[in-house]
Amino acid sequence: MIDDGIRPQLGIIGGLGPLASADFYFKLTRMTEALRDNEHVPSVLLSVPQLPDRTEAILAGHDGPLAPLRAAIATLNELGVACIAMPATPPIIGTTSWRRTRGPRSSTSAMR
Repeated sequence: MIDDGIRPQLGIIGGLGPLASADFYFKLTRMTEALRDNEHVPSVLLSVPQLPDRTEAILAGHDGPLAPLRAAIATLNELGVACIAMPATPPIIGTTSWRRTRGPRSSTSAMR
């Protein structure tokens, strides 16, 4: 179990275009109005570049990446994050079944 003193507030599912993850974290850091390092958003980046190709799944109409994405969401939820971001290149176009993967405490968003 993670210590409450270091519990991340933001979980980031990365690796869906590793540079998208780096860009997202850079923007998050730059846009945070913090005067000191310890005033930044407590976060954790879970990089999973081995996910099945999302573009192929979207174009073919199958849910190949769905199970690994659900596992990533579950992992971040186990850490107790309050919110989940999923920066991706190309942006993920949600289908109805993909949108249902969000848990009660999670949401997904893309930042460009």
